[in-house]
Formats: sequence, C-alpha cells, structure tokens
Amino acid sequence: MHTLKKLVMVENQEFHSPLKIGAHHYAELFARNGYEVLWLSPAYSPLHYLKDKDLVRKRRPLHADRRIELADNIYGYAPFTLMPFANLPLFRSRWAGEHYLATAWPGIARSLERIGFGDVDILWISNVKAVLIKKYLRYKALIYRLADEKTGFKNYYRALVEMEDELIRECDKLFATAQALVDKAKQFREMM
Repeated sequence: MHTLKKLVMVENQEFHSPLKIGAHHYAELFARNGYEVLWLSPAYSPLHYLKDKDLVRKRRPLHADRRIELADNIYGYAPFTLMPFANLPLFRSRWAGEHYLATAWPGIARSLERIGFGDVDILWISNVKAVLIKKYLRYKALIYRLADEKTGFKNYYRALVEMEDELIRECDKLFATAQALVDKAKQFREMM
C-alpha cells in the first residue's frame, strides 16, 4: 500500500476564496503528485465575532476534529484562538504573536494530530502571523513563500516584520515571486 506524503500550507486566505493566488495552484499540484495537503486558514478569534461575522461563517466550519475535504487530497482547517494577533493595541506585540496559537482551542497540536497532520513532510508558510505553527507539529522541511512586500500593507506591523526576517533566515527553501523580494531575502540568507 502506497502512503501519500503530507504537506501543511499555512495561508493568508481561504482555499475557496474567489481570488485564486499562487498558493492555490501549488496546493493543487502537490495534491495531484502524491501529497495530502492541509490548507490551514488564518485563525479566527472572539474579536472576529464582533468585527467580521462573514469571516467567522467561512472559517467556523473548518474548525473541526475531523478532516474537512476541500478538493481531491486537499483538506482544510481553521484554528480558533482566544487571543488575536492583529494590528490593534495590545494585540500587535511580539508577545501576542508568540502566544497567539498557544491560545488555540482545542490545542492546535492536538487538532493537527487528530486530523492526521501532526507529522508532515513539508511545512509551507505564506502567512507570517502563524509562523509559530512550527512549534506544534513535526516536519522534515520548512518552505517560506515570500509572495509580497508586506511592509507596504496597512495591516502590517513591527512584530510581523521581525517574525518574517527570522523565517527567511531559518527556512529550508524560499520561494519569492519577484526579484525585489529575492533581493530582500538576500539580506538574511545566502541565495542559491
């Protein structure tokens, strides 16, 4: 019996978003080529119930102790966290970023284990906010997809810049979507 390899993709948006980005195409390619893919949507929190009920409607069905199939060999999960990591006073600090997934309920490590993604071949990160997911699962390779110059976005804040710089330094492979992003990455690591 042939077992599929496993990949967790930590993404910035929902898999079924009307706007398809590069990560969607990568997920589909991996799924067609022998991988089970877990698309990890951004976490939602009690704050989202107050500010963005539409977002809660999209993510809440993905918060389950079972696999939710999104497409062939692609599954979805959205953590529910008690403390948001957002561009708001108190919630945009490095401390908040480091404890954001630690307040997931139920625990993120337990949830990933229950749906069969506690031990994976590849951890693929696009969403810097959730970079510390790496503490909650076992992986053989860490890939960072540097898709945008995030400092230009209004909701980007200092803690995210620091966390991204660290991720660039420590990832096993880095994919960048533009030469300017390659140049940025060269500040932190030797490029092949």
